[in-house]
Amino acid sequence: IGINDHDFESIAELIRHADDYPDFKPLCISSNLFHNSGANITNESGLLLSKAVEFFDKLTDLKLELNQILKSTVFSLAIGSHFFFEIAKLKALKFNLLKIAEAYDSNVNPDDLFIHCNTSFRTKSALDFNVNLLRNTNEAMAAVLGGCNSLWVQPHDEAAGKTASKT
Repeated sequence: IGINDHDFESIAELIRHADDYPDFKPLCISSNLFHNSGANITNESGLLLSKAVEFFDKLTDLKLELNQILKSTVFSLAIGSHFFFEIAKLKALKFNLLKIAEAYDSNVNPDDLFIHCNTSFRTKSALDFNVNLLRNTNEAMAAVLGGCNSLWVQPHDEAAGKTASKT
């Protein structure tokens, strides 16, 4: 099941309404599925950018400006265990999004790009929560140094399906 033209019209309408609420971002373009399914960094980045360009094409055809689209979009990425490569992935994403904006004859402020990161599900052990703590810390630090705007660190025992009960 894909996104049809009616869905894009609905997204465009949400983005138009989001102009009045600058902190509301109705569109999320995510590469989490690619990452957690085993894609390497290059494939993950390429698929995310391809998906973004598809959305940009459809939404600019509906008379939205690229600046308006980017201000209403969250780019969501999972961060894996290759510390320096993950930092580079985030920096390359920003660089490439700015280059794409140039291709649309749009002058985008880098601060308008909102990147959300979360720690990888794929790198966690179901047997050793202490190792997961170290992996989550490494992944979170890579996300922060890469320049993410928001971060979610998964519970260390989530891979075992035993998240701590709330008290």
